[in-house]
Amino acid sequence: MSQRTPFTVTGESRSRSLETPLRGSYSLAHSNWKPPYMNKPVSPEEALIFVMVMASAVDNAMAEKELIRIGQLIDILPVFENFDKEGLIEVSQRCAALLSGPEGLDIVLETIRDALPEWLHETAYALAVEIAAVDLSVRAEELRLLQMLRDRLGLDKLTCAALERSASARYRGL
Repeated sequence: MSQRTPFTVTGESRSRSLETPLRGSYSLAHSNWKPPYMNKPVSPEEALIFVMVMASAVDNAMAEKELIRIGQLIDILPVFENFDKEGLIEVSQRCAALLSGPEGLDIVLETIRDALPEWLHETAYALAVEIAAVDLSVRAEELRLLQMLRDRLGLDKLTCAALERSASARYRGL
């Protein structure tokens, strides 16, 4: 069995573009009605959760392993010490609602960039890599999302390669 390196984000790779909702379709996400939590500004902690939810949902399936890992990271990382975990569902729903709207991915990426201080940009990328790596397989959609996140946050390729390599090392089996 050949060993596969799961991350190639820093190099140029071919991947299909992320699918966007059809313009002719109608859903609650495309109507004018917005739940009250959609009008609140996004905190840095919420933006980091948006990153993890987006990384989990980009392949159209939020795996149980990914959801468990999101909860674990919120429990153990100091950046989330002031976040009330009871609000995790609401923050996740808010992210999903934004993603499902027109140009949702771009809007969420802009929201994340605007909500995070620059010194948390690497943390955001590290969290996205962590969620992408948890199922031991990184799909083309996840690679493309990581590239988009890297570009939107203005991260250099060397830093991203180091973060990817560390995640690869953490999830390597015998």
